[in-house]
Amino acid sequence: MLIVFNLKNDEYTEMEGKSEDPFLHVNYEPDRHRLVVASDFFGTAFTTYLALEEDKFYISDSLFKIQRMLRRKSELNTDMLPHFFYNGFLPGSHTLIKGIYKLPPKKRVIAEDGAIRAEDYEMEFGDSCGEGRSLEKMYDEVMLQAVSTALPDTEKYNLALSGGFDSNCLLYLIKQLKREAETDCYSVGGSVGIDETKDAAAIAGMYENLSFYRTMVTSDTLKHLDEIVYRLEGSVYERGVFLQYELAKMLHEHGCTHLICGECADQVFHVKSYGLASEDRFLFGYQDTPYEMASYVVLKKSAVMLHSFGIRGIYPYLDEGVIRLGYTTRMENGDNKEFHKSQCKRLLPQAVFRNLKKIGGSTELLSLMDAGTDYEELCKTCRYYDPEFRYTEKYSKKEAVMDYYLSLKYIESFERQFCDHEE
Repeated sequence: MLIVFNLKNDEYTEMEGKSEDPFLHVNYEPDRHRLVVASDFFGTAFTTYLALEEDKFYISDSLFKIQRMLRRKSELNTDMLPHFFYNGFLPGSHTLIKGIYKLPPKKRVIAEDGAIRAEDYEMEFGDSCGEGRSLEKMYDEVMLQAVSTALPDTEKYNLALSGGFDSNCLLYLIKQLKREAETDCYSVGGSVGIDETKDAAAIAGMYENLSFYRTMVTSDTLKHLDEIVYRLEGSVYERGVFLQYELAKMLHEHGCTHLICGECADQVFHVKSYGLASEDRFLFGYQDTPYEMASYVVLKKSAVMLHSFGIRGIYPYLDEGVIRLGYTTRMENGDNKEFHKSQCKRLLPQAVFRNLKKIGGSTELLSLMDAGTDYEELCKTCRYYDPEFRYTEKYSKKEAVMDYYLSLKYIESFERQFCDHEE
């Protein structure tokens, strides 16, 4: 997608078709000479890039496309690098390129009367339970409807399967709706440390008309860092991007055109996703700021990577009805999706439920790295190394050092591929 809106004469031009992002809404109102760019509650699946040059307002879901249209040099946004190294993304409207911005979650951008303005967007939740309907009944109805709506018009369904609650809930519901339908399940593990493919394989074996495929994150995965950065266009860095890369590559090799994903259930069923976070916050994390992590990290690393391989990511937990369900049950869920898990226990076959484990959706960096290498010293050789950088407690010290090193190399790769260089 590439759109140009001329602020001088309100001329709207679709230069490269419509967006494939299911959560992005671009509406041109010719009678009002107005363009509105907005997202659903948890933001857009792909980064929506925005730029203004003279009287032309550019909107695209591709950084490369918008860079190609601009007549100025692309420079790394070095002022924002501390945010990227600590969080793996840039909050708000910032991107890694100076002068190119993005549409943040809970915002809409309006172009009219020769100017551009941003407005807050809030979802009206209302009473989604309804009179006489229990939370359990509401859960069943909403989840079945969300999965039914999400299922593509294909003979076979592709599902990302882990050993956790969320993807297994989706698998169960798919089988309830389409018992005879063929389903292919895909799982990724780590060659060292976390490997949920064994649990996923055991569960897959309990269903009929199901094929199971797996792959692993290994040291060879790291050889593709430049490709990973290229495919993500620098939108996000987290150790989970390596798992997402191996998953998307496996799907591509199997000729898949879609993948049903359990992403964002942790955040939709989290009490803090429906509160107010400080706009000037510096550090973000899954427990304290689940909404931002869903919008900036979880959805982006999955959807953007899949899309780069020509695969459509499908996210039933981001269905509007499920989000309303998450809001209604936010107190029952707390910060550990307790209500959602209790419903999984109620619905899933006990043999399946007994095999469920809550495993983080990413592999350990030890799968990628050489345990005998001094990465703290290697960090010092990187261009944007900061001797004042303080390791957070997200990971162990060893993993934190590896994580910082990879984020430094990620930015170096991004600068090589997306920034103009002096001859």
